[in-house]
Amino acid sequence: MSIKPPSNKEQVKTIKNLEETTSFERGGSAYLISAKWLNSWKENVGYSSKGSSDTKEKILEIDNSCICNEERKFNQNLVEKTDYEILTKEVWEQLLTWYGGGPK
Repeated sequence: MSIKPPSNKEQVKTIKNLEETTSFERGGSAYLISAKWLNSWKENVGYSSKGSSDTKEKILEIDNSCICNEERKFNQNLVEKTDYEILTKEVWEQLLTWYGGGPK
């Protein structure tokens, strides 16, 4: 289930705050997300720019089908930062709350 995301500026602020305040713990969980989807999100919300983006392009739900198969197993021969990114649980859950999708 997803809820309507806040403004682009608020999304960037929230995710950057989570990235700064959460970390991976030994033996803890990490979440994979399609680099294509994440890069599109970053571009649309102005994540990397100094100002906020005014892009009005609709951001679709998270689509991880390119990194895992029908059995939800990680596809082989994928490259980190090219095919997928690794997120903390908190960042993953926030994006999932806003956009829905998956698979987890």
